[in-house]
Amino acid sequence: MNRIRLLFAFLSTFFALELFSFVDGRVQHSLIYENEEIARVYMKDLDKRMSQATEKMVNARWKYNTNITDYNLEEMVEESQEYYKFQKTAWKDTILFKWEGFKDEFLKRQFKKLSVLGTAALEDDKLEKLSSLEAAMERTYSTSTVCIRDTCDLSLEPDLTRILASSRDYEELKEVWLKWRDAAGKPIRDQYIDVTELGNEAAKANGFSDLSEMWLAPYESETFRADVESLWNQLRPLYQKIHAYVRMKLRDIYGDKMPEDGTIPAHILGNMWAQSWTSLLEELKPFDKQSIDVTKKMQELNWDAEKMFKVSEEFFTSLGLIPMPPEFWEHSMLTKPKDRDVVCHASAWDFYNGKDFRIKQCTDVTMEQLVTVHHEMGHIEYYLQYKHQPVVFRRGANQGFHEAVGDIMSLSVSTPKHLQEIGLLDELVEDEETDINFLLAMALEKIVFLPFGYLMDLWRWDIFSGNTAYENMNKKWWELRIKYQGISPPSKRSEKDFDAGAKYHIPSGVPYIRYFVSFVIQFQFHEALCKKAGHEGPLYKCDIYRSKEAGKALSEALSMGSSRPWPEVMKLLTGESTMNGKSLISYFEPLEIWLDSQLKDEVIGWPDAKREYHFFSISSVLYQKTKMDRIEWSLVLLCVTTTVGLFVCVESRAQHNLPYENEELARIYMKDLNKHMSQGLEATVIAEWNYITNITNYNLQKMIEESQKYYKFQKTAWKDTILFKWEGFKDEFLKRQFKKLSVLGTAALEDDKLEKLSLLQAEMERTYSTATVCIRDKCNLALEPDLKRIMASSRDYEELKEVWVKWRDATGKPIRNHYVEVTELGNEAAKANGFSDLSEMWLAPYESETFRDDVESLWNQLRPLYQKMHAYVRMKLRDIYGDKMPKDGTIPAHLLGGMWAQSWASLLEDLKPFDKPSIDVTKKMQELNWDAEKMFKMSDEFFTSLGLIPMPPEFWEHSMLTKPKDRDVVCHASAWDFYNGKDFRIKQCTDITTQQLITVHHEMGHVEYFLQYKNQPVVFRDGANPGFHEAIGDTMALSVSTPKHLYEIGLLDELVEDEETDINFLLGMALEKIALLPYGYMIDLWRWDVFSGNTAYENMNKKWWELRIRYQGVSPPTKRSEEDFDAGAKYHIASGVSFIRYYVSYIIQFQINEALCKKAGHQGPLYKCDIYRSKEAGNALSEALSLGSSRPWPEVMQLLTGEPSMSGRSISTYFELLETWLDSQLIGEVIGWPDAKLGLFVCVESRPQHNLPYENEELARIYMKDLDKKFSQALEETVNARWEYNTNITDYNLEKMVEMSQKFYKFQKTAWKDTILFKWEGFEDKLLKRQFKELSVLGTAALDEDKLERLLSLEAEMKRAYSTAKVCIRDKCNLALEPDLTRILASSRDYEELKEVWLKWRDASGKPIRDQYIEVAELGNESAKANGFSDLSEMWLAPYESETFRDDVESLWNQLRPLYQKIHAYVRMKLRDTYGDKMPKDGTIPAHLLVKPVVFRNGANPGFHEAIGDIMSLSVSTPKHLQEIGLLDELVEDEETDINFLLAMALKKIVFLPFGYLMDLWRWDIFSGNTAYENMNKKWWELRIKYQGISPPSKRSEKDFDAGAKYHIPSGVPYIRYFVSFVIQFQFHEELCKKAGHEGPLYKCDIYRSKEAGNTLSEALSLGSSRPWPEVMQLLTGEPTMNGKSLVTYFEPLETWLDSQLKDEVIGWPDAKLEDYFEN
Repeated sequence: MNRIRLLFAFLSTFFALELFSFVDGRVQHSLIYENEEIARVYMKDLDKRMSQATEKMVNARWKYNTNITDYNLEEMVEESQEYYKFQKTAWKDTILFKWEGFKDEFLKRQFKKLSVLGTAALEDDKLEKLSSLEAAMERTYSTSTVCIRDTCDLSLEPDLTRILASSRDYEELKEVWLKWRDAAGKPIRDQYIDVTELGNEAAKANGFSDLSEMWLAPYESETFRADVESLWNQLRPLYQKIHAYVRMKLRDIYGDKMPEDGTIPAHILGNMWAQSWTSLLEELKPFDKQSIDVTKKMQELNWDAEKMFKVSEEFFTSLGLIPMPPEFWEHSMLTKPKDRDVVCHASAWDFYNGKDFRIKQCTDVTMEQLVTVHHEMGHIEYYLQYKHQPVVFRRGANQGFHEAVGDIMSLSVSTPKHLQEIGLLDELVEDEETDINFLLAMALEKIVFLPFGYLMDLWRWDIFSGNTAYENMNKKWWELRIKYQGISPPSKRSEKDFDAGAKYHIPSGVPYIRYFVSFVIQFQFHEALCKKAGHEGPLYKCDIYRSKEAGKALSEALSMGSSRPWPEVMKLLTGESTMNGKSLISYFEPLEIWLDSQLKDEVIGWPDAKREYHFFSISSVLYQKTKMDRIEWSLVLLCVTTTVGLFVCVESRAQHNLPYENEELARIYMKDLNKHMSQGLEATVIAEWNYITNITNYNLQKMIEESQKYYKFQKTAWKDTILFKWEGFKDEFLKRQFKKLSVLGTAALEDDKLEKLSLLQAEMERTYSTATVCIRDKCNLALEPDLKRIMASSRDYEELKEVWVKWRDATGKPIRNHYVEVTELGNEAAKANGFSDLSEMWLAPYESETFRDDVESLWNQLRPLYQKMHAYVRMKLRDIYGDKMPKDGTIPAHLLGGMWAQSWASLLEDLKPFDKPSIDVTKKMQELNWDAEKMFKMSDEFFTSLGLIPMPPEFWEHSMLTKPKDRDVVCHASAWDFYNGKDFRIKQCTDITTQQLITVHHEMGHVEYFLQYKNQPVVFRDGANPGFHEAIGDTMALSVSTPKHLYEIGLLDELVEDEETDINFLLGMALEKIALLPYGYMIDLWRWDVFSGNTAYENMNKKWWELRIRYQGVSPPTKRSEEDFDAGAKYHIASGVSFIRYYVSYIIQFQINEALCKKAGHQGPLYKCDIYRSKEAGNALSEALSLGSSRPWPEVMQLLTGEPSMSGRSISTYFELLETWLDSQLIGEVIGWPDAKLGLFVCVESRPQHNLPYENEELARIYMKDLDKKFSQALEETVNARWEYNTNITDYNLEKMVEMSQKFYKFQKTAWKDTILFKWEGFEDKLLKRQFKELSVLGTAALDEDKLERLLSLEAEMKRAYSTAKVCIRDKCNLALEPDLTRILASSRDYEELKEVWLKWRDASGKPIRDQYIEVAELGNESAKANGFSDLSEMWLAPYESETFRDDVESLWNQLRPLYQKIHAYVRMKLRDTYGDKMPKDGTIPAHLLVKPVVFRNGANPGFHEAIGDIMSLSVSTPKHLQEIGLLDELVEDEETDINFLLAMALKKIVFLPFGYLMDLWRWDIFSGNTAYENMNKKWWELRIKYQGISPPSKRSEKDFDAGAKYHIPSGVPYIRYFVSFVIQFQFHEELCKKAGHEGPLYKCDIYRSKEAGNTLSEALSLGSSRPWPEVMQLLTGEPTMNGKSLVTYFEPLETWLDSQLKDEVIGWPDAKLEDYFEN
């Protein structure tokens, strides 16, 4: 049998649904994350999403930084939180990948950069706190203002910065310096401590010792701290000489205010932080030369911010670099706004969309700011150069690189040569003094910054590491500032102060060492670019302006972003891979020489400086950390993104974020999964093989271990698999793989339950496989081969009975309780998979909703043949066993030659009718000394003769072909696939018998199937359906079993070709093939009923025998009870293997055989066909087998047999001769077992029962396309069921219709739940938007399932009452509405007969459903409210998409009422001639006199659908058309004929109008509550009298329900559509007549053969309901509204004529009163 379907039979039942099942709960990385191709696709998708997410977040930051408001802060925080969620999810996905082993270094580097969390490693509450703290600190910094000498609200930029740069008033400068620190630094001290604590906690969560280590990680160097210290030591001498010179000059200005210890007071250096001293240039420059500070010149030239930026841009473009995009100029903030607070700190912004780049700068027109402009634009240029890189690489090669790039430009821009060239220097003086001035100016910016750029982070590193305690922070700050900068505070400081906090980068958490690095490497870059530009001479004179060569070199480096380690980029640009100060020293060499000449008497450095002079004792300030009283939100990203790569993210994700809709990714994933599945299965199958072929506790344990290991793999794989949105894939092959793997099977169980299920099944199989019994003093007899031999050969009734009973006692009875538990667990697993029970899950692989019905139908087709064979066998056994045979026609199960009576082949010698050479070649094989290997070699040769694949060497080396004598094994024959493409085996305890020879071919058929599809993905390495695998070997056996073949291979001595031999042969085949059919069917029929609960556990054995008697006609040899468990004595019950596959197999093998016989050119009876050696048959078989289960089985069936469905025709054809012969033998024999009763055999004992981005328009489009396909399929099934019931009203069809309706409603509800998740209201695609709008109303499916089921049942019952109603009229009974009553109403003019018909129809159809209708109305209203409507009337009217619809139709009716009333008056007048005084005097017409009711026409689209056909009929009905198509002999064109024609049309079209209106007017009032249920019939007649002017033929009451006698009421079909249709069809008709060129009266128009009319109509019809109906109306008629004028025009001649006939007739029915016709 099929080895695949036995795999892990004892450990799980997942094979019953699919080959594999997967479950959630992985504990380690899955297979996805080892695959480099998948990682590449993932990273590509993540990059796209990162870009989008970052853009949104940066937009929010920009808004806040350029307009500091609480609202913008809140918005920024909200976006940052969303971004954090994205980051955390992305990080969670990213770290799952095992990127360390990737070969692609580019990809590997992306993962490396994204695999660090940063501060986001904090728990949510702490991360929230960190965000709040940093936001509060940054807000304090950005909004601080001070009062200086009576001027208040002075901000840092530009106010305080200007004072510090221009004032030389020592005390004023001191006041500015102190007040800024009081306002910006001091308030945030405690907050900074909290931030540090949280930062360190985050660092440790990232695996770093503290935050300093995490900040330094991006520099990718273990020696970085030592390297920068070394750089400082290299450059310190030059700085100290600058410091000494400046100190000397300041002494001339400030005299004794200068400290004696050699330091310089921090407040007098022209800058708030003494990091740049360029503002002092005029006081410091040694020579009276034109100033290199071009501030005044810029102001003279009226330069403004925009001019400064335009000049900067021109510099970059002169190098061949990228100009600023339009968005830069449109969106940048280049000056400080006057109307709002902003963060003035200059910064460049990348919005990550590849086009939007901005600068935010409160630009002041100064030279320093001009340099800053170039600096910031350098950042933008860097952004532009690497914008094509993945987001994670859109950074500088290291953090210092980005800072350096703009400054490279400024080194050129700052040269006198360049400043003169751009008009900021009037004269270019080339002499040493000018050069010294220039170099000094550059040094006041570049050199003086170095120690500050270094100590800023040196201070923080020590705090982060704990080397500086919080209570010594300010002390440490000044210790470093004195040590490295040689500056001192203007007044003593203490720990109450927090002076570091007065620098932007401290509250904002931006690392600062990047600037130190930048100020060094920019000179290395500059020197390299100057060489590229061909510069000769001193480095400080180099200007790379307009050098394309320099630009090209720079572009090449910048475009790499951070995609390569920075030393590689450094090497590319400069030729050296390390940072070095020599270029900087070279640049300033002339200045340093000059300084040496000036400082001969000046102390270099500040050796006497002591921090105590400048700092209060720590004991004077008691440090106390306070909690914040108020937390404000902000964005941690400022810190995070600048410290640990571009992004850092963490969180335990709730969902995965791979691009699971990406088909390319899915294909890679599935390819990789296939590889791992193959490896995992191989290991598992080996373990199972070892156990099955050597049953020991050790092997059992090893098998369970391997199975558990594989389950873990399965669970992980399933978890990954179901994430893919495979339903929308275009590749059907790929889609099918996902579909098969998206169901869990039993693995859906929790681990403990799954383990329990595995153990229970293992125990049941162990019981089965190791069972032995004692028979007549012989013990330890196993099933294989001992008991089977006895059952096959013995004819001793009692011995056979003993074997039969004892085997069931040993195997079935012990596992009964286990089986109950296994069933419970199996059902639980099925429900977890979305199935109702295990039977439904087992049937799923057959991919057919009608499978159960199909197999029952097949059985009914084949049952007569089986019953005839049964009768023949029973007759023959009676000759052997006499009166031991039951009288009820059954056959005792133990007499049929096998343990389960599924094959009766062992009885052939007793049963064959003719004394001819036996087709049982058992003896012949034994005579020829055939052994198991010989049997298998012969089988192999059969397959190879067809051109199929021979057994590989591994098959012969590893298979177990006989039962070992030294150990227990599971003997049940099975074929094994080891999933490595080469190892295939059979396990069989082969006995030398004909039956075993056939089994050998059967099992080898499985192996051949394995070999044919071994190249398929693992999930498709299976039969097209489970029965296919079983059928293939048996197809071979049909040839092998022929006398011709057995003769050819030497197992028949003589080939006798006569009818008697053929009958013997066919009987032998039937005893195997036909005998199995009922057993093959009922074994799973039994299980399906147990699984579904239709059979209670306490009745399992009873049900077993009920089915065996019913289908097989076999009975037990002794009475059975519920203490027995006879089903469990069959291997497939204990092992949990579905059996219906064998039934399927035994049918389709004959279909396959017949098809192959045709390929082989066989002629003659099918049973004589032998395809041996037919390559044509082999090719056809190979083509089908190689597909595995990669295609739905009907397609494979079609390919192989030419028909897509299972059929019993081939098997009937095969046994046709036998059946004819049996008919001749069974004359007088009872066919079947009609007298059999279950009670004769079963003593029933009562026993206790044991106790799976919605705003994205593209996604929505894909979803809607797929949903549309599914809707179509679901509706087709539902309509089919409705059709079957409506055309054949039976209980069965009613049940099926309700069942399919419920199924469709479930589908609708599921689809609705998905649909409303989409944010379709904002979609731009109107067609798509309309689809979602249409589907966002669920209708009655919105009800709870129990109420929906109730509604469906009620509606079905009402329809049934209507459709089956019959009445008796004048001694004729069983008269139905159609055609009987309709004919009477149409033809009779007998008042009383018509009245009788009218009344009795309402009594039969309307009255019985009244109460049901009320319940339906209640449920309908409830569903309407669930859909957001006030009542059902509102929901019914929704499709008309008009608030005024009810008013519109009332208006239409009023427009058309005069014409109707004239028709009514004319008809009434005529009827008075017929019925005389029976006509009411109030002007109404009795309803029963007006012929038949309107016939129902179903319409899908209200009104329009009904109108279209009627447009055609308006042409078709014209006499002109009827003559043209040969149905009128003569066309008479005169007024009288026209009036007759128009009257006939009016009696159809006009008289319908009021009824078409009032039907729903009545329902709307009921639904809305305006009409109470107790007044329904009264309201009905009120409306019929008012609108139609008709009256009932006898008084009515509320006992009646006359509306219910109309089909549309019980069926719940809205009716207003027909009223609409009858109006608009005339509008349509008139317009189409114009298109057709018709001239003359409208009623004579025939649009026949008019292509113009057809084109217009087609254009409108093709829109369906995709556009609002007024638009379609406009397209078709030129007007968007309904109007009755076309209808009036059509009937104008008739109306004129009526006016002439009705001069003395009352128009209307003014005297009609309801009370005359209604009893209260």
